[in-house]
Amino acid sequence: MAVAVGVVRLSPPEPVPDTDRQTLPTVGDQSYQVRTYLITDTVNGPKLIRNDTFALADKGKKLQAAIAAVVTGTSFDHDYRSAFPQGSSVRIKETSDGTLLVDLSGIVPNVGYGEGGALAAEALRRTIASNGGPSDYVVAINGRPIKELMGAPLQAPLNDQVLAPVEISAPAEGARLGTRVAIAGKVASPDAVFNWAVVNADGVVVKKGLGQAQSCCTRSPYNIQLELPPGSYQVMVSSLPVGKPDVERSEVQVNIDTKNFEVR
Repeated sequence: MAVAVGVVRLSPPEPVPDTDRQTLPTVGDQSYQVRTYLITDTVNGPKLIRNDTFALADKGKKLQAAIAAVVTGTSFDHDYRSAFPQGSSVRIKETSDGTLLVDLSGIVPNVGYGEGGALAAEALRRTIASNGGPSDYVVAINGRPIKELMGAPLQAPLNDQVLAPVEISAPAEGARLGTRVAIAGKVASPDAVFNWAVVNADGVVVKKGLGQAQSCCTRSPYNIQLELPPGSYQVMVSSLPVGKPDVERSEVQVNIDTKNFEVR
């Protein structure tokens, strides 16, 4: 069952993942909370979106876990995917002089991947920076160092233009919360106004409204405070303006972000 809210149709929430047990299928004995950047679809094509998840790695190897996570694209949020080609893998180690080495495989060297290459390079830069990584590191494909990743330069300033126009940073996907719920993130919307809605497990919209970001037109913070009874929910935030409720689903499932969560 889908429910129309403004210009977006919401489906009932997916089962809440057990974040106490679910982690990346990587190797290690310690679970780390890491931040990566994955792909989501928008009206302007694929863009990067922040993704907070858990990953396994050996003790003291949080950065290595994060890099593995961005390459494989593992996420509790099934709307996101890796910017790297399917089947890509990575080995992370230090060279003899202590330099971080990111050795990729499953990628054809010296071949341009168009916009996909720029997104992959940006995703790697942002993931390394977000997890306390060094500014200088070496990227290789099958052991051979490269200057360009999938046709895009590896050394470049961070580019906010490749980020999705809307993201929900809280609650996290699969979060278990009290009855007071804070919905926060960033949105780029004309006049700083955006749609939001919360749907319960029966597909019923229990809360909805128009939110106000701090500023218009560029990605700007927002915060919504709610009271919800116990149950399973999905929250939606859309940067699209309010429109007719009968718009088809295929036309509107872009420029939104959703998160599933549980209130206890």
